[in-house]
Amino acid sequence: MTDEIIAIRIGQKAGPKIKATGRILDELDMPASARDRWYGGILYETVGGAYIADSINFSDIIGEDNLHNALILYADMPELERQIAVMEHFNWTPQARAMAKRLGWKLVVEVD
Repeated sequence: MTDEIIAIRIGQKAGPKIKATGRILDELDMPASARDRWYGGILYETVGGAYIADSINFSDIIGEDNLHNALILYADMPELERQIAVMEHFNWTPQARAMAKRLGWKLVVEVD
């Protein structure tokens, strides 16, 4: 999506705070039916090559916070495994499938 290097800060309610430096690879499109609450996500790539998939439950309701749940996939993992893990983290939603297509991911597993 961009080559701009940014500070990544993700505060999770159920997990550690994540701090990294990297870039946004892509974002899940906002669903057309979004109302007061909706699901979204951001896929980052760190300067070290790791992926951070941040799934976000957004809320516009007063008193509710956006809830982040992040998954870290290190650069030494096989690329296809990382891509599938990202898709699983984003629940294989139509938005996640559209993101994978934009990124050129093939997501084909060959089994003997």
